[in-house]
Amino acid sequence: MPFRNFYKEEKEKQSIQCEEVVEGALNIISSSLINKKITLKSDFQCHKTIHVLANEMRQVILNLIKNAEDILIEKEIDSPTIWVRTYHDKSCAYLEVSDNAGGIPEKIKEKIFEPYFSTKPKKEGTGLGLYMSKLIIEDHCHRKLYVKNGKEGACFTIQITFI
Repeated sequence: MPFRNFYKEEKEKQSIQCEEVVEGALNIISSSLINKKITLKSDFQCHKTIHVLANEMRQVILNLIKNAEDILIEKEIDSPTIWVRTYHDKSCAYLEVSDNAGGIPEKIKEKIFEPYFSTKPKKEGTGLGLYMSKLIIEDHCHRKLYVKNGKEGACFTIQITFI
């Protein structure tokens, strides 16, 4: 995914609804998912305003969805599905991207955010996507990005603290 704006100095946080950030990313990638016969399901339960670097957040969401798309295709999953969900509690908004590709093997789960670590063949991946995503969320946006295995596959969660 393109990270060309990553080092620009003039980044400004903006107040935006959580769903607007997600929908911006979905508008970019939805036709690719349709072409590959991947079902995208969304469940937006957080209608709160968040204060974030919206374009950088979109880049991360695109990367997470693209990674899910790649593994669903690679594993030739029947009825491939990606879920995008937002919800909140009293202090945080949460954005989840999950799939039904079976999850991340425990032996590599701790390594997936390391630079240059990739499960893709050398010609297809640099191992920088998840590293950059975590860097964007945690260092630039001062939020959290983590992963767990859910019932059907990997579930990446972005935690955004309300100001």
